[in-house]
Amino acid sequence: MSKESSALPSFCEDDLNPFQSQSSQQNGWHQFIFVLAMWFLSRLLIVVIMQVVAPMLQITPNDEIPVPFQRPSDFVPTPGWELFTHWDGKWYGAIATNGYEFGQDYSTQRYTIAFPPFYPLVTWVVMQVGLPFEIAGTLVNNLAFLGALLVLYRWTEEQYGPSIARWATIVLAWCPYSLYGTTAYTEGLFLLTTTAALRSFDKQHYKWAGFWGALATVTRIFGMALIPTFWLVAWKEKRPPIAYLAGLAVSAGWLIFLVYGAFKFGDPWVTFRAQASWFVDQETWKNVIGQVFFKHLISIERIAKFVMFFGGALAVWFLRKQLHFLAFIYAFCYLGVLIGSGSTFEISRYSYGNIIWSIAGGILLSKYKGLRYPILSIFVTGIIYLTIRFTWWYFAL
Repeated sequence: MSKESSALPSFCEDDLNPFQSQSSQQNGWHQFIFVLAMWFLSRLLIVVIMQVVAPMLQITPNDEIPVPFQRPSDFVPTPGWELFTHWDGKWYGAIATNGYEFGQDYSTQRYTIAFPPFYPLVTWVVMQVGLPFEIAGTLVNNLAFLGALLVLYRWTEEQYGPSIARWATIVLAWCPYSLYGTTAYTEGLFLLTTTAALRSFDKQHYKWAGFWGALATVTRIFGMALIPTFWLVAWKEKRPPIAYLAGLAVSAGWLIFLVYGAFKFGDPWVTFRAQASWFVDQETWKNVIGQVFFKHLISIERIAKFVMFFGGALAVWFLRKQLHFLAFIYAFCYLGVLIGSGSTFEISRYSYGNIIWSIAGGILLSKYKGLRYPILSIFVTGIIYLTIRFTWWYFAL
């Protein structure tokens, strides 16, 4: 019997248990402990900076909040769960608590229907045990991020060996933008669903590839990059017709969301219309590139944008002969969807959501030992910097 037609226990043994090594259970336990340690230590640093260090600093409160968060202009952080829910976390909290909203003045006002539903839906389910959004949303994202690290380690070890798997895990866990794997954001679920979808497709578990891919699209629109990825790989590697159906199934989650918009608001395209007011402050790609090369425009955030987007693309191209075809194609399909979305404001965070960036980083750090400590030092400094900004309601770009 083939793996694709095997019973559920076979799938569980192979895909849902990323701890079990092919060589021995003891090896698998060591792998799990390593991933758990990377997750725990990196999350601990973020929590300590957010809950202990940031509230002690003397920083001018940010009084330029462009969206209605009902936050006092003289805000000063005090330790508590609320600190995990700044910026998008407030919007997701509104969805999980009150459902979606939309108004005809969507071109000038911002409405929650612009956000995909999977993360607030999962958080709402957890809230039914009596937890407030601040706790439920934070727990969901952190646990999903741990799951993403586990699946990444297992998949990368299968493809490239344990050394690259360890360094890829370190890159994903310690990259400064992993901050958003701890706050009430979608990063954890998106990384988990996309990585699980890619690994399932790689192992020819096409039903599960479609399932995880569909969840990815209703976590973040960039999950649509899985569709051309699956089709191109299926064509190049002459895979069976069900591989193409897996790509088609990826769109199912988003189609359900469009149907929801049609029934709830009388317009299946309501989520896209609502996004119009979210893109008024976007920079052009010309500015994103040009800012790095003109002295009076340079800033840490602008350099980070350039490095995360273009640096990541160059790294993947440089490693194209070492990366497996599926990973290489997904990396650039993701870039294509990201460029097509026109979303340049948070380009660094969205680039971090491309799991192949972490795999490419793992290959580089495994190969070039001299890069390890400088990169890790930059990572830790970046985590501290972004966490302080996020805690104080400054953009953490």
